Amino acid sequence: MAEDGRIHDPQQQAQEIRDVLQGVGASLRPGDGWYVLSMRWWDLWRDYTLYDKQTDLPAQPAPLSRSWSGTTKGERPSEIDNSDLLPRPDCTRLQSGLVENQDFILLHEEAWKKLHSWYGGGPALRRVVIGSLENRAQLRVELYPLCLTVFQVDDYGNVEPDDRGLQIMCSTSETVEQVLRNVLTNLNLRHPDDLHAVRLWYRPNFELDQTALDSLEGWEQLEREATLEDVADGASILLERSRGETWPFFQRLRLEYKRQNFKDPRNADVVLEVGDKIDASTTTEEQKWDHYQRDYVWKDVVYWYAATVAEVEETRLLVQFHNRPKPKGKSLSTATLLEEGGKAEPIEVGKSYESLDSVPAMAHDLESRFAPDSMDPET
Repeated sequence: MAEDGRIHDPQQQAQEIRDVLQGVGASLRPGDGWYVLSMRWWDLWRDYTLYDKQTDLPAQPAPLSRSWSGTTKGERPSEIDNSDLLPRPDCTRLQSGLVENQDFILLHEEAWKKLHSWYGGGPALRRVVIGSLENRAQLRVELYPLCLTVFQVDDYGNVEPDDRGLQIMCSTSETVEQVLRNVLTNLNLRHPDDLHAVRLWYRPNFELDQTALDSLEGWEQLEREATLEDVADGASILLERSRGETWPFFQRLRLEYKRQNFKDPRNADVVLEVGDKIDASTTTEEQKWDHYQRDYVWKDVVYWYAATVAEVEETRLLVQFHNRPKPKGKSLSTATLLEEGGKAEPIEVGKSYESLDSVPAMAHDLESRFAPDSMDPET
């Protein structure tokens, strides 16, 4: 072995790669990494190392002829070159219509690392084995994973104006949480609390996904446990970061949704009817940390909930709060995030009542108890 760690003996190279391919590289396992390698470069390397001739005899010089890359066959090839597999230099997505063992071969991660340490070059085209151990017949290397573009949302819920987007390659079997970790790493945003302070949005409707990013129509929140199997290739993804207890992009979606679907009881021209959607609040005493007293103190805390009018009287409303736990799903639309609860509660002027979470509250005045621009604490 040379001082730089590279193995210059071609037969030794061939044997090391052969050992990998006959060992860990002999079968597929879910989650393993495999690399796509240009067949042109692989053929040059096989000629150089006499890879297909398993013999202990000294290697005889191979016949010399000029290859497509300018390298003479039988001589040590130059650095790995996968450019013939790609549509353009800045893309790691494979061209369509490529045929395995004709245009490219698949190498187990260990074999690729060895070749790359000896020759360098690239680009590295890593792919992942998808499927399950329960059904090995369906195990396969995902050659064409999703290519997604991630845009960051600013403090006001808008896509940052200079953001050209981060392109990432994702397996359809990856979970949203795995994608979040990947994105945070690529954007150098990793912090112990970061994963819990970020979430992703996408538009499942293909036609809507072709519209401007500042359009609020059709966005759905991706659930962390869900996989990407329903996300379309080439989709635009929004990365939202919380600001304290506020989610700026959801606030924009919520306000727009409520502008279109909720009534404002403060408007004198508004007549509330059964089935109308409004906002209602409840007040409770909670212990909160006081920075000045450096201790926990009891404070009045107002919680706002989306609600549906269930009954209307002159000075009394019966409302159904939308504060039950969020339903499970791969993605959640704005309407789903404001889904109705399963219990109606009365609001009476000057009288106390119990909210869905059994917290005493007081409705002093109808106008002061409703606001269309309030925040849902649970979303």
